[in-house]
This record gives sequence, C-alpha cells and structure tokens, in this order.
Amino acid sequence: ELNESIQSEIIKYLSPETIVTILKNLESDDAIQILENIDEKNKNAILGSLPPKDRFALLESLSYPEDSAARIMQREFTAIPSNWSVGQTIDYLRENKDLPEEFLEIFIVDNDFKPIGTVPSSRVLRTPRDSKMNLIMSKVPVLISVNMDKEEVGRIFDNYNLISAGVVDKTNKLVGMITGD
Repeated sequence: ELNESIQSEIIKYLSPETIVTILKNLESDDAIQILENIDEKNKNAILGSLPPKDRFALLESLSYPEDSAARIMQREFTAIPSNWSVGQTIDYLRENKDLPEEFLEIFIVDNDFKPIGTVPSSRVLRTPRDSKMNLIMSKVPVLISVNMDKEEVGRIFDNYNLISAGVVDKTNKLVGMITGD
C-alpha cells in the first residue's frame, strides 16, 4: 500500500475521470482511502460520477468518524445462510458475480444476517457436498463494531491473531469485513 502522503501527491495530478475509473476497480476500503485525500469540491464530482450502488456505499462509509472501523472495512465479503449445504454453497460461489474476486473466509449468518461463524474456503472444497455449513464452521471469536476506533481494531487483531474479522452495525448485522493488511 502507498504511503498516504505519497498517495495524496499522486492524486493531485489525476483527472476526476481517471480517479472514477480507479475507484470502480478498487475494493471499498481502498476507495475510501483515496477519497479521504481529495478536496470536497472534487470529491462530490467524483462521487456523482460513480454508479449509484458504489456511491451509496462510499457515502455511507464516509459518514462514519475518520478513525472508526467503518472507514477501513471493505463491503465486499462472502456470507451464506447457516442451513445451507456445502454443495449449495459451492454452486452459489460459482454462479454469483457480486462476490469478491479473492476470499479466504466465508461468513455464516443467521436469518437476521447476524454472523455466527466462519468457514475457510479450503474447508468447503474438501468437505462432502451434503454436509451442512453450520456443522463445519468455527465460531466467530470477535466481531468489530462499525464505530470501534481503528487503534482498538488493531489491538483486537493482535490479541486474537486474526487474519480477518466481520464488521457489524448497531443491530449486529454483518455489513463488512476488515482484513489483517
């Protein structure tokens, strides 16, 4: 990742159209990092040029305090219902075009979209198709609140030796994830 001051220097030389193209190809956490380095006038023009779905997600992230977990989370994650079989999960992963390009963990959610566990993608591939996902999942050791301070997030990652963690809103619904990078 680029040092923030170098990044802000580079951004000054890019046209708004170029920045829009770049943002469309980034995960939301990286897109937010770029938007934070753009002045308000250009930021609004750039956001206005993005597809509505992307614009809404980025505006929502920007509405949270600068030092909060919501600013460093990515909104691209993989979640499936707890009652699905491994076979249903594999078929979904192959057919769904909105999933992240790469992911290590699959979140298991209840009927209210609250995370109850995770399954490594490798375990899914090595488990018989008729096995239930909730029987092969690991319990989530910790969840991150969207409002949690970034420093606290770092401490939790260190304490639990996490690779990634789910981020939940005030109703405990899964809204994103944070990775160790």
